[in-house]
Amino acid sequence: MLLHEISSGGGPEQAEVVGIVRKEAPLLDYLHFFTYPGRSHDLSADDDITTDAEFRSLGDDYTVVDDYEPAEVSFSLKIMGKDLTVDQAYLDGIGLPGGSDPAQAVGSALGVQRRRFARNLGRNLNNYFINGSTATSSKQFEGMRRAISEQQPSSQTLTALGDNGLEVAMGNDNTAKKAQQKFIEALQALISAVSGGAQVLVMNSLIIGRLTTIAKEQCSTTIGEFGRLVTSFNGVPLLPAGYGKTGAELLPFTETVGTSTSKCSTILAMRSEEMSYWSFKTTPSGIKVYDPIRVGNKYVQTVELQIDSGEPFNNRSLAALPGVML
Repeated sequence: MLLHEISSGGGPEQAEVVGIVRKEAPLLDYLHFFTYPGRSHDLSADDDITTDAEFRSLGDDYTVVDDYEPAEVSFSLKIMGKDLTVDQAYLDGIGLPGGSDPAQAVGSALGVQRRRFARNLGRNLNNYFINGSTATSSKQFEGMRRAISEQQPSSQTLTALGDNGLEVAMGNDNTAKKAQQKFIEALQALISAVSGGAQVLVMNSLIIGRLTTIAKEQCSTTIGEFGRLVTSFNGVPLLPAGYGKTGAELLPFTETVGTSTSKCSTILAMRSEEMSYWSFKTTPSGIKVYDPIRVGNKYVQTVELQIDSGEPFNNRSLAALPGVML
């Protein structure tokens, strides 16, 4: 299930927060979540069996006995959120409109904070989905980049653009055309590197623009939810990585590949299904918005999400194509 589907059981305040988060974290339209009882546990991986199919004659048994024990992937919930507060003195200072219900005044003041925080929560999530790292903090979950480098085979980081990356130049001369063709072939290889084919590619928006220029016949654009334009390459959606809460690009052209210093970017590929490929664990309520309570001189409302990416269920759930230059 998608996170907004799991989070649909709350009231209007929760629905408002979930909607805002979705607008700011477009990866949520492709990532699937599951719920499972308990705080921390191991689940069976969805990797391939080690033996091949064989032929047998009528009346014979198969000769190869597979005592294969499925590998396991580990999940433990991580908690992220915020306590939103409004001081009673603030409400007293601004005064209540004539005849206003004090509870409505509290709800209005917390509502402003809740909407502001929901925007930040969406941007936070988009950043963590790409760049989250337990090496940075054990309280985080692993994002796509760390999951590829630490939890997927090295072959899932493609070298199709060469040891020093590739400049995907504009133009019609032979050099530019060769680079463009090599890039398109590498992009096809990236899609195929994911088991079952990538469901979405995540990249810097400038790369999407360049691709639609050099491969116009293979690209199409539709209007998705929230009026968002969705560009696809051979049917696979291309998702702009976007920006974090601070305004920094999430997949910038600042990476080094070989001798190409601080001018490369990476394209990420993903497949997600519930409890399969790259899937996230959460609670039955998903994003939870609690009712406000009075604590001392303040009214407090908590917005919280329990989430963990664990390990990919399949060792070809994700892939990366580093070394893109424009």
